[in-house]
Amino acid sequence: ENPNYAKLSRHGDLDQIITRGGPIHKDSSMATVRIPPGHPEGYLEGFAQIYSDAADVITGSDKAPQLLEILPNVHDGLHIMKFINAAVESSNNNSKWININWLMKIGFNLLLWTTHLVEKDFYLLEKLKSAGYDGVEIPIFEGKVEHYNEIKNVLDVNGLECTGLSVIPDEDHNPISANENYRKNAEDFLKWSIDCCDALNSSILCGPFHQPLGQFSGNPPTQEEKERGAIVHQNSSDYAKKFNINLSIEPLNRFECYFLNTIEDTCRYVDLVDRENFGVLYDTFHSNIEEKDPVGSLIHNSKYINHIHISENDRGTPGKGNIP
Repeated sequence: ENPNYAKLSRHGDLDQIITRGGPIHKDSSMATVRIPPGHPEGYLEGFAQIYSDAADVITGSDKAPQLLEILPNVHDGLHIMKFINAAVESSNNNSKWININWLMKIGFNLLLWTTHLVEKDFYLLEKLKSAGYDGVEIPIFEGKVEHYNEIKNVLDVNGLECTGLSVIPDEDHNPISANENYRKNAEDFLKWSIDCCDALNSSILCGPFHQPLGQFSGNPPTQEEKERGAIVHQNSSDYAKKFNINLSIEPLNRFECYFLNTIEDTCRYVDLVDRENFGVLYDTFHSNIEEKDPVGSLIHNSKYINHIHISENDRGTPGKGNIP
């Protein structure tokens, strides 16, 4: 074999020998055949060509539209991340076949822009889809169930999946309160959140729905508080199970709440609730503050974790700060 030559045979015509870099090549392909196959220099030349093409796109070259079709983009990056994750998962499970599209999906939390998604914000969904995300996380703080069904329709048009996010709004809806009426309000609020989640066709409702944000008792959480909260979350989990929805409760750092701060404490609380669809949301931002070993807390408690939030120590872009 000679990789520098190809034989082209057309029915009823003479055979044609095509040479690397010969006149039959189009301008768009010439850049990829500068070095014969097998040469180690080709590895570096490949990267050099990518940088050259990217520069042409940035500077507005006439070739930019064509180059955008062949340059690697965020979709390719996400696909490689999924592939690597699937390879590791397969290796850890005796070479089990892993569905690469099922294993890991990446979404964007819309709290970056709004606490209540309305029509004027819908353009964000198209942009996030075009950026390569699989879905979005929808804040569920207010509104009617029908509104979230409308959002679902827009998500479907854009080919996006979603998860739901909710928080305890105030003391009148506190699931760990000694006031029975407040706990009943908390249960009703969570059921409404689950209904909205179902309207979105989401399989996960996550968030710090264990106490009102920024409220402190001055003491560590008591066993009585844990038991009161567990009843509320047991009933909510049972209700969510009817719609095949998993609840993912989020520990926050000590400056935002006092009831659940560490992954270990949250896992013990999940044990107390004891529902198969009730798990832990692992957030890199909060774990970076509260955990002495953020990576270890994730690895050792992975069986409890059913959702993950990724951001930097300053709530910025992952990889730009000191999150391990």
